[in-house]
Amino acid sequence: MKARWLSAKERAAAKVVAEQIMDKQADDIKTRAECLVYASMLNVGLSPATVNKVIRQQKEVEAGYAKAREDNLGDYALIQGLIDKGVHVTMTKEEI
Repeated sequence: MKARWLSAKERAAAKVVAEQIMDKQADDIKTRAECLVYASMLNVGLSPATVNKVIRQQKEVEAGYAKAREDNLGDYALIQGLIDKGVHVTMTKEEI
């Protein structure tokens, strides 16, 4: 069997398609994680109005996280901020 190598043009096209697939999967993972948290909030008795307040606040939190990521401190700043406020979470596996 002969191996067939991809041309530069084929490699570039494959990279674009792979990145699109990965972006879609990442968005789906984020949406699932958010929905799990929202369902947990409802399960512990928070009202739908409170959950919706959280959803509205999320854009501001994401903007702060994105700013901290510029210095490679996004995960640390977010998680340490939660821990400092008494929320029991663990650090991510990715090194900072």
